[in-house]
Amino acid sequence: MKRCHHCRGNCPVTKVGAGMTRTTFDVILETMLGGSARFDVERYGRALTESFEATQCHMVCAMVSAPGWIPFPGRRRAMRARDDLLRGTQALVWYH
Repeated sequence: MKRCHHCRGNCPVTKVGAGMTRTTFDVILETMLGGSARFDVERYGRALTESFEATQCHMVCAMVSAPGWIPFPGRRRAMRARDDLLRGTQALVWYH
């Protein structure tokens, strides 16, 4: 979801993106897993967004064969997002 920098995240574009994320996860959870009230859709959606935002930096680092420890903008946020995605996925698998 692209963030709106003019409205500081409080605009219709951001709200529609969040609503679409919620709807998408509701459909996936219900059809594939029979639903899961314990799944934190908002947190998982934020983690996905943050991971996708860091993808470009990861690709540039990989193209120049930079070591994995090289810092880049948003690296810590991306690593936290990766951990959140892993925990969320594990919780779904273990719960079902």
